[in-house]
Parts: sequence; structure tokens; C-alpha cells
Amino acid sequence: MATPMAGIFSKILCPIDLEHSLKALDFAIRLARQNGARLYVLYVAAIPIGAAELTSTADKEPFWEVTAKKRLELMAEEKLVGKIDDYELITRSGEPAAGILMAQAEIGADLIVMATHGRTGISHFFLGSVAERVVRESPCPVLTLRPE
Repeated sequence: MATPMAGIFSKILCPIDLEHSLKALDFAIRLARQNGARLYVLYVAAIPIGAAELTSTADKEPFWEVTAKKRLELMAEEKLVGKIDDYELITRSGEPAAGILMAQAEIGADLIVMATHGRTGISHFFLGSVAERVVRESPCPVLTLRPE
């Protein structure tokens, strides 16, 4: 396999939901390899309702982030190991779009590759669109892919 040349992107952020976004992850892996870029795989875990009462101040990480990190590591073993060498796994808690935008700023990603669920109509109105907000507010390019 040829050594990749330096490409247009050096830091690629790929937020995933561990279900519908694996096509986007596969594409991000290919882009990272082609560009010699570092791939950051991000999972933003929802904070469970009533979590404040369940979390001890002695806990370094909330239990839902620990669970999310384990799920992300299992996915990485299956999808990343042997396919790309330069990657980092990141977990956050909170609202997905805000978590993605914060991670982009922290790592200085120059591209975000993410799936879109393609909701329309009433479900889009009520649920909003994480991808739409990220596209609107990201300082770097955002490549979106439909999951199917």
C-alpha cells in the first residue's frame, strides 16, 4: 500500500450515533487515509432524565459517558482497527449538535463528516436536525451522507 501524501484535510471529525452513521464513518476512514489525516470519532451521549440525582460528585465521569465510551471502543475494534492507524475516540455528554461544534473547536478539525437522518415534515420540525445546525454553525466544511 502506498504511503498517503499530505492532503487538503489534516483533522477529520466524524460524529457517530453508533447505529445509522456507520456509512459516514466508512467514508471518513477513506478520506482520512487518502489525505494522511487524523480521524477523530465522536459520540455525544444523551444525559438521562434525572441523571443529576444519580451522579455522585466523586465520579470522575458520569455513568452514561462510561457506558458510551465502552460502546465506542467496541465499535472501534470492529470498524477502525486495521483500517486506519491515526485515530482518536472522543465521548461527550449533552445535546449532539452543541457537542459536535465544541469538539470541532477543541481539536481544530478542518472537515466534519456526518450522517443525516433525512427527517422531513413534522418530525423534522419537532426533532430538528443535528446535521442542519452543524452545517449552519460550523466554521469548517461539513460533508453529510444519508445513511441508506
